Amino acid sequence: MRRGRLLAAALLGAAAAAADPWPEVVVSAERRARPQADSAAAIGLRPPLALEQGADHVAADLDTLPGVDIERGAGQTHLTAIRSPVLNGPAGAGAFLYLEDEVPLRSAAFGNVNALLEAQAEFAETIEVLRGPGGAAQGANALHGLIHLRSPDARFAQARFSLWTGPYQRVRSTALERWGDGDAATLLGLHLGHDGGFRQDAGYRQEKLLLRRDEARQSWKLAWQRLDERSAGFVIGEDAYRDRARLTENDAAGALRRADALRAQWLRRFDTDQGQARTIVYLRRQRQHFTLHWLPGDPVEDHRVDAVGLRSDWRAETAWGAAQAGVDLDLARGTLREWQAAPAIFGYPQGLHYDYRVDTRSLAPHLRLEWHPAPALRLTAGARWETLLYDYDNRATDGVDGRLFRPSDRRDRFSAFTPELALLYRPASAWTVWLRAARGARPPQAAELYRLQAHQQGWPGAVETLDSLEAGLRWGGARWRSDLVAYTARKDDLIFRDAEGVNVTGAASEHRGLELDLAAALTGTLELALGASRARHRWAFSRRYADPALAGEAIRAGDDIDHAPRRLGHAALTWRPGPWTAVLAWRHVGPYFMDAANRHRYPGHDRVDLVLARALAAGWSLALRVENAGDARYAERADYAFGDARYFPGEPRGVYLGLSWRAAPP
Repeated sequence: MRRGRLLAAALLGAAAAAADPWPEVVVSAERRARPQADSAAAIGLRPPLALEQGADHVAADLDTLPGVDIERGAGQTHLTAIRSPVLNGPAGAGAFLYLEDEVPLRSAAFGNVNALLEAQAEFAETIEVLRGPGGAAQGANALHGLIHLRSPDARFAQARFSLWTGPYQRVRSTALERWGDGDAATLLGLHLGHDGGFRQDAGYRQEKLLLRRDEARQSWKLAWQRLDERSAGFVIGEDAYRDRARLTENDAAGALRRADALRAQWLRRFDTDQGQARTIVYLRRQRQHFTLHWLPGDPVEDHRVDAVGLRSDWRAETAWGAAQAGVDLDLARGTLREWQAAPAIFGYPQGLHYDYRVDTRSLAPHLRLEWHPAPALRLTAGARWETLLYDYDNRATDGVDGRLFRPSDRRDRFSAFTPELALLYRPASAWTVWLRAARGARPPQAAELYRLQAHQQGWPGAVETLDSLEAGLRWGGARWRSDLVAYTARKDDLIFRDAEGVNVTGAASEHRGLELDLAAALTGTLELALGASRARHRWAFSRRYADPALAGEAIRAGDDIDHAPRRLGHAALTWRPGPWTAVLAWRHVGPYFMDAANRHRYPGHDRVDLVLARALAAGWSLALRVENAGDARYAERADYAFGDARYFPGEPRGVYLGLSWRAAPP
């Protein structure tokens, strides 16, 4: 009740605020820039404020959105949830589409777990999240939603610099420099990060480079990153995250992750008598070497992917509405080699586990039509047909080896049809009502098809689909805006790994929720931002009997999926008296089950962060950031597997100091 009264008071205060118009919010997740008020989808947009205010991971900005939960691991590793449980293993590889300047960070068949460590978030101008399936516009991997980071247009970008330092030998510096004018300009960005880690023998070094050139009809970009990380594993034992003496333990000491990524892209715009067209050509090169410290025997993996692709679309305005069509193409080659130096354990053999190469070809034509039967009414219908071909070459011996299974050379083909239908009604400029039905699809990842366990012999793979229906109400005044969205969805042919490490295929789940995204200027100096969701993610299948040979866990239809809090919330109050800025931010994660059988439960947590900044002369500012100001004992991730509770403990309270500079707008 108390939380309800506070929310009501905030809404009333926002409605009564004086009228000073806010700038219009423009979103692009539907492959065209349009005002958010005209979008029939749950799209949230955030500037990377937390990163600019000293946070060391983009999760601090993404978690401000309703229905979004990014669980931090050690260093830059993470797991994602968007209107979903927090997904890991096969289930998390490809369930979300990560875009940067409209280009996917990874090819569809090669997994998206930890993809954000490659993103140029430190340079981003905005971070956009589509909650719900990508439908016709985005296609493969946008199953539960997508995250789109946009770097600034060099013609309008502001040069800037920041330096942050704090405990655990943590130092982060980001610089952007700009040359040119409004017709053509070049942007150069450099980010350097060092973290000694608050856990034993953990931490990372990371470097990122951005080079971007923008002109009236074309732009090109080069992005590079390198990460050298010493990983940390779980702290084992019931409620171990509450024990201050154990927070720094690391049972994965010596585990490494080295990741390099290089991406280049060129965009060209064309005007024709029939409409406007765009073509983006891109190249992508990725290398990762890391220890699989969550598996017995600590095997080591080398993973490489090289890709070239094309994303094109054409749009024309007509007397009755608009038409948009295009085609996406991606050609990729991936290799994976996994080996174990330690003696055989729990069926994982010593020596080579897997060694294979996969060539993939993805082709996806798409079409969206908009009909405007009345000035305030718009109907959108679209469809996408995506075909993904795999050519697999096993370079190890075929067959079963302990717990592992290596299939023989083969070719596979999967197709996915992702339609969408949306109705948007704007009875007044301040009100928007919409309905949207859409499908998301995820073709099997290469690792799900060819990196198998012994009990998966003969499994051909399947396309995972999610069918969603949502209704939204968007309203606002001159000094406030809000989205209220209700949704229901069903997912079929899903793949996940249970608490005993057994890969489960052909499962199903149901998802329902209510989301609120609110921003309000309460007074001339006080602002409120609120993102809250109430959701239920449940199994829609049963596995009544555990396999004695595999020790898999029993699952019952109707039970909660593990790692799926029913409540998520974020609220931030920002006060700007004169040259000062003060931010009080609260993050709430409700309780959730730690295993699929619903036998073990994490109680949830609350965390508070504080920021105090003072503007100085000539664009300089000085800031203080206090993370976990209440020094709460919490777990970034709580899990139950192989007979034990295990946790990634949250960091204790930390104080960080930052110095920054920003040039005047060009």
